[in-house]
Amino acid sequence: FFGLLSSSPTPRNIDRKCSDTPKKFCNPTKMDVLLGRGGLANRHPGNKRFRDQARELNPWYNTSSKTEKYNISEVLVEYIRSLGGRFLEYDRKSECWYEVKMARARVKASQALREEKNHKKVHVPLSA
Repeated sequence: FFGLLSSSPTPRNIDRKCSDTPKKFCNPTKMDVLLGRGGLANRHPGNKRFRDQARELNPWYNTSSKTEKYNISEVLVEYIRSLGGRFLEYDRKSECWYEVKMARARVKASQALREEKNHKKVHVPLSA
């Protein structure tokens, strides 16, 4: 449904219907962060790496000013991009993935950094 994932960060085998619009369409790789909800995004290797890095930055983020938080979210986006990853969103109309702009990627990063403080593991003992 969402196309095959390749290990190369360069787009290839892009369907013709995806190339006729101003959006930069591409095929997702294992390095990319897929925007959206659900199992595909949650299980994707690039999203797992993204969440792991958000957890690493979380203590810094939680003690920072609003301006610093903005900068930390950009650091997270640039980290993913430095690994060859992109932030991709699925276009239902064309049924293709496209790379989002920095502002949208940064919003995704800010969301991930905020959510980490709400997802602390709580140990609940099982009753006998």
